[in-house]
Amino acid sequence: MPEGDTLKKIQLRLNETIVQESVQQFYSSDPAIARIDFIGHSIRAVKARGKHLLLYFSHGYVIHTHLGREGRWRIRPISEKSRHHSKMVVAITTESWFAVCENAPIGEVMTEWELQHHPLLSNLGPDILEPGLELESIVSNLLRAGTVELGENLLDQRICAGIGNIYKSEILFLEQLDPFQRTDKYSSEQLLSLIENTRRWMRRNIAPGIRRTHWGHRTVKWVYKRAGQHCMKCDQLIRMRRQGPQQRSTYFCAHCQKVPETHGGFISND
Repeated sequence: MPEGDTLKKIQLRLNETIVQESVQQFYSSDPAIARIDFIGHSIRAVKARGKHLLLYFSHGYVIHTHLGREGRWRIRPISEKSRHHSKMVVAITTESWFAVCENAPIGEVMTEWELQHHPLLSNLGPDILEPGLELESIVSNLLRAGTVELGENLLDQRICAGIGNIYKSEILFLEQLDPFQRTDKYSSEQLLSLIENTRRWMRRNIAPGIRRTHWGHRTVKWVYKRAGQHCMKCDQLIRMRRQGPQQRSTYFCAHCQKVPETHGGFISND
């Protein structure tokens, strides 16, 4: 599933291309979006909020997409425009560019007033990649839910928007923290370091190229999707355990992260 750095890349690309251009053609497979007339109106801004993307138009409407597991945005010069098909949530043609969102589980249109009162978006926590973000506010949010396991808390978009499974596993490993320990067992200083480094790595990965948290070997990640393989620090086996109500996968090294066997439920393969 795309995480906050992926959405930020899309935001930057759309801002470089279609923003301030007027819509020449518009298509949506969703009748609720297709009923709005976008032709002749310009895209005045594109913003990423955590894992959500918002396109603001000059006539006051906003298109919201969430990519889920299989969604994606493609931005191409108008000369490379492709045909519409049923999986297109939206397809926008401007004077110079063609931008299409495909296979996204969430695609909707709303006014800016409705955006401010949206039941999901209005409850998002601060975006981890927001410029000038006060990281201490995220630490405070984490500690308010202190009885929840740290790995589960990091995925709560109401606490901090944009962190997903990959960064959860990778940065907890790099910080040598137990994902299954209660959040309030850690100090504010440990949690601040965790958030600072998560933000740092996500900002690095906004640059073009594959997402990575590890250099020097063929693998680009320390633990994510490496269950059953040897830890590159201590040589013990990487493990995976399901965590939280949604049973999201958490990858970790029990030795490096000092995860006691009493936490149980360990799986040594994907």
